[in-house]
Amino acid sequence: TQGCLQVRGAALLSGYVLDRTFIDPKSSDGWYETTDHVLLGNCETGTALQFTGRHHGLVKIKGELISLQEIRSRQAQLVLKAGLLATSFTAIALPDARDEQRLVWVCDSRSDPACSEALRAQYNSAAVGPWRMLSQASVPALPRTELGKLAESCLESLVKESLEETSV
Repeated sequence: TQGCLQVRGAALLSGYVLDRTFIDPKSSDGWYETTDHVLLGNCETGTALQFTGRHHGLVKIKGELISLQEIRSRQAQLVLKAGLLATSFTAIALPDARDEQRLVWVCDSRSDPACSEALRAQYNSAAVGPWRMLSQASVPALPRTELGKLAESCLESLVKESLEETSV
């Protein structure tokens, strides 16, 4: 079975603040989800746990590695400067028709679509090359894990669905 590694213990952080709300990064039973992917019970090597990779938040666009966190940070600065909730906006990388990735500006239903489009245009005017977000998607709400983090795989599904609806 493959999945994300979870750990627990006294040395883990006690939490962090997101939009003035304390978030406990551990699940209700005390486990913390890392970004490490592991394979459990590998009979070939006789190991109980084998490291298979890590979700590192980097995307490759036109041959350039770009930090999705850096994109989101720049986006949040722009959104906050406009006096809006940063938790209503995010960016995601999706595969495109050329088997590469493209950045998509995402807003939730609390955001005015015209205002979001204006912010995306403002972001793009300062962005260079692959840092630009050529598409925009609106989702009912940005999905969060029970720990308050962005639920990436769920968000990807919602964005794909939104883009399909707008292209029809």
